[in-house]
Order: sequence, then C-alpha cells, then structure tokens
Amino acid sequence: MINKNKNGFTLIETIVYFGIFIIAASIMVILTVNLTRNYTRIRIKSQVLVEAEKVLNVMLNEIATAKGIYAPTSCFGTSDAKTICQTGKRQLSFETTLNPPTGENSAYVDFYLDNQKIYVKRESQTAQTLTSDRIQISNLTFDYYNPSTNSASIKIRLTAGFNASDPQKIFQVNLDSSAAIRAY
Repeated sequence: MINKNKNGFTLIETIVYFGIFIIAASIMVILTVNLTRNYTRIRIKSQVLVEAEKVLNVMLNEIATAKGIYAPTSCFGTSDAKTICQTGKRQLSFETTLNPPTGENSAYVDFYLDNQKIYVKRESQTAQTLTSDRIQISNLTFDYYNPSTNSASIKIRLTAGFNASDPQKIFQVNLDSSAAIRAY
C-alpha cells in the first residue's frame, strides 16, 4: 500500500520556489545599488551647489559693502586660463571700511582663484580658503560695470565641481550673480 499523504514539497516545487526567490533577491539587490548610486549623485550635487552658493554669497556680501574697487590688482573679464593678469591670478581686489587694521580707516580685501580653490585675503591677515578640498573651482571671472548714472557693480561667474576621479561622481554647476557697490 502506497502512502499518498504529502508532508513536504516535491523537488520541482522546491526548484521553482528557489528560482522565484533568486529572481526577487536579484531585483532587490539591483534596486538597492541603483538607489545608493542615485543618493550619492544627489548628495554630491547638493554639496557642490551649497558650497558654491556659500562662496558666492560671501563674495557678494563683501562687494556690496566695499568702498571701491582696487583696479591695479583686479583682473576683469577673462575666463581664459592662459590669460594672466597683472597679479598672475584671477582676482578681485577692493577697499572696505569693515574691520580695518588697527590705526587704519580702511582695508583691502582680495578674492582669487588658485589651485582650483577660492581664497580671501584681508589686509594684514593670511589668506583663507573659502572652498573645501572636495570642491574644485574650474572657472572664476569678474566683470566690472561702472555706468555713469548708477553705482558700480561686479558680476561674478564661477564653475564649481566635485573633486572625484570616479566618472559617476562628476558634477559641475555654473553660477552667475552680481552685486552693486553700495558705499562707492
């Protein structure tokens, strides 16, 4: 007498269930890898944008409170890396009444690009970098507008990117903004 009482799975059923499980697990792994990759891209874009905007805002706030542009050390209107201004750097220099050295009425402030980083140099102080090591600035240009009826203004263009060797992590952003010199 044959016992027809089924207490388990047949070999075919086990193989089918195992195949469905492998397909479902593969889909989950692919989705997880794609989500992680997309999250990394979004995080990189956000970091580049936030830092570039922060640097741009620092420069715009300083320009807005400037007393005037110091033209002999400023370099205007060029994005060509081969073009060298008098200072050898893409630079904006201006005079400000904010935080002058002791015994002085004004101070000079310089913003410049060097080794893909933006620096600020205040008179009687060492230069400070405004960008982190993760961000590269590939372009920084200043345009000077001095209309006869309005106050002078400076337009800033910068191109910022993520410092990465992985092509999946390459991202660049171009930002343009301008500020009028209010104390001019």
